[in-house]
Amino acid sequence: MTRIACLLLLATSTVAASENTAPQDAAVEFNRWYLSQVTQNIAPDYANNVMQKYVTTATLGKLRRVNEQERQSGEQLYDADFFIKSQYIGDDWSKNIAVLSADADPVCLNVQIAFGAKQEHVVADCMIKENGLWKIQSVTNVK
Repeated sequence: MTRIACLLLLATSTVAASENTAPQDAAVEFNRWYLSQVTQNIAPDYANNVMQKYVTTATLGKLRRVNEQERQSGEQLYDADFFIKSQYIGDDWSKNIAVLSADADPVCLNVQIAFGAKQEHVVADCMIKENGLWKIQSVTNVK
């Protein structure tokens, strides 16, 4: 009986751990997926399940509103990609995504992500916990 209880406890803790990814891992996983979409010329779908897993509900709502404004006006409101903070994507960015640092402040945990082998482009993903998962609230260009 004790053995069964221990196995159930172990299984439960393993499932809980897999759903509570570290913010650095979540940031890298999202950016790897996102760059794979962009390099295949797949436009961001803010209702996509992967987006909902890695980006806060409030941020996705704001991005949908901006997307709708752009569609109605026919004008692009921002000149850089929200998540990459660049118009240009290097050929080696999707294969070279690295965490440079993770620093907490009162608002979020900022995960600095470098793209490319030379790490010449760096953004900070502002990560917060939403429904037990680390998600991107905003992105800032660092370098």
